[in-house]
Amino acid sequence: MIYISTTAVAATIGLVAVNILQPGDKLPDDMKQKLQSSYQDTASGKMEAAQQMKERTALQPIVDMVPQNFFNAASNNRNMLQVVFVSIIVGISLIQIGKSKSKPMLNFFESLNEVVIKLVENIMILAPIGVFSLIADTITTIAGDDINKVFELLGALGFYMIAVIIGLIYKRQ
Repeated sequence: MIYISTTAVAATIGLVAVNILQPGDKLPDDMKQKLQSSYQDTASGKMEAAQQMKERTALQPIVDMVPQNFFNAASNNRNMLQVVFVSIIVGISLIQIGKSKSKPMLNFFESLNEVVIKLVENIMILAPIGVFSLIADTITTIAGDDINKVFELLGALGFYMIAVIIGLIYKRQ
């Protein structure tokens, strides 16, 4: 219940901040058109996928919980429920076979957990560089060689950043 309420409060703060500050209005109209046209195919694909999900039967989510290929499910974020389902089944099986036989497998999973945590820590160290690179690529793609458009985009991003910071400050109070 706490998770749901904090999520609702965070979403409300975000929506209020965005509706009051409207950071998207700072983006010039020609750039909005260019962005909309370049991402229109992606949006259309997602709308088609949503329509297919809407047409599924009531029992399909239960059938979809069992993965056809665990490694494929583990490598695809869309199939996270399948990974959780298999993990629960494996955990129940480990409990049923007893500690002496399950100990090597538990040691393996504990070691794997430590490796994954360290891997995520290392990736998060590089995340700011990656985000900067993605933003720089987007700016150069949209603005091209026009330095004025670069500054317009940076101004819009700066205003958006201020809107996010205001929302975060308000949430902490």
